[in-house]
Amino acid sequence: MTWDIVIHRGLLIDGSGSQGTIADIALAAGRIAAIGPSLPGEASKVIDAEGLAVTPGFTDIKTHSDFVLPINPKAESKVRQGVTTEIIGHCGFSVAPVLVESDKHPLIADVTSDFIYARLQRTSEKEKAGYSARALDAWAKRAQTFADGGAPDDLATIAQASPEPARRDVFIYMISGAKVRAPAAAMALIERLKSRLPNPA
Repeated sequence: MTWDIVIHRGLLIDGSGSQGTIADIALAAGRIAAIGPSLPGEASKVIDAEGLAVTPGFTDIKTHSDFVLPINPKAESKVRQGVTTEIIGHCGFSVAPVLVESDKHPLIADVTSDFIYARLQRTSEKEKAGYSARALDAWAKRAQTFADGGAPDDLATIAQASPEPARRDVFIYMISGAKVRAPAAAMALIERLKSRLPNPA
């Protein structure tokens, strides 16, 4: 038998909670093919793991690597520490495709996913509903256009190509700005969207 890789005489800790044992691990086609105290056959590459532990990949349950992975998809800094699974996005933000209306960030409306996540951050205390009626009407129209599979023609994009027409979910959050007006702004937008829904037959 010829293996791709054999990890030789490492302390195998299998994650079951049982005590580790000295063993060889053979890999073929990117998968574990055999485990045993002394595997027969040759290998294209032999890793001498004597005196070292061989374990399943670790799971890092709280990271912000979602900001790093688009830059370095190989995640080498984590893999070299034995981490093969990361849980991300649990602090209320991540690099999921997002459309932001804000004084601090550019508004880019490219459709890059099968859903739209919009954060509207310009509520004003001067407006009873947080936004002017005109602005709320505009966002209701945009939300409906996104949901119907299109792209609003009054929002800037980077890419020239239009998205493939397909219905999609749209999530809109009223956040930041004048936070005290956010609930009123959300309710006002919901009422406008309700009026755009088709009447039941």
